[in-house]
Amino acid sequence: NFGTVLLNGNTATGSQAVRINANRLTEDIVASLKQGTVFRLSDVSVDRDGGYLDISYEVAASGDYIDTLVLQSGEMRCEVLVMLHAVAPMTIEQAVQSVDFEVVYLDSVVVTKKFDSYIFIRDITGSMLIYDTGDGEGKRYGAGLKQGNVLRRVVGRFRNYYGVPEIAPSQAWSVERETVGCQPEVISKLDSTLVCHYVRIADAKITEDNLLSSNVIMRVVN
Repeated sequence: NFGTVLLNGNTATGSQAVRINANRLTEDIVASLKQGTVFRLSDVSVDRDGGYLDISYEVAASGDYIDTLVLQSGEMRCEVLVMLHAVAPMTIEQAVQSVDFEVVYLDSVVVTKKFDSYIFIRDITGSMLIYDTGDGEGKRYGAGLKQGNVLRRVVGRFRNYYGVPEIAPSQAWSVERETVGCQPEVISKLDSTLVCHYVRIADAKITEDNLLSSNVIMRVVN
């Protein structure tokens, strides 16, 4: 089972080495796929004592892909399902519309700030938070991240935590270590184009109590 993969551009490709265990066979194993339209095999035979077989795939659209791997040695036969779930990556604007605990998939987001378990990210459509609690064994996925790093293949469960959209990651992402400039947006007027963005407002005046605040950081909502 290849699990869930993200389409990169218009396609998704990958491969996996599968261990074939065999015992007391008198003939080599003939390997084949029932359909062979998405998945490919590195070889059509495996030694009668077992060995490795590479299975690869290439898909051009979101969806569930299933095929059957057939292993035949003389009168001995085994069939195994090969499965893949391909999805198109979301923008942050799309992700923040999810319901709580829905799995979301992001690609190419920039780290704007990191503090302990809190990783703020953004793309051209908006910004949100990765709440990095780690892999369950005490290791955080975002250890060593810096502002400006680009994250690819961010997968996790969405949660709207008192108005703050966040992802609890379920697996490691890939990191491009080069930094991207990500200066905060400094604006003087709010409008609908800023929905889902974290923004900084310099010298915000609260007229009711006649107060003046400087460098207010907030998230714009509808």
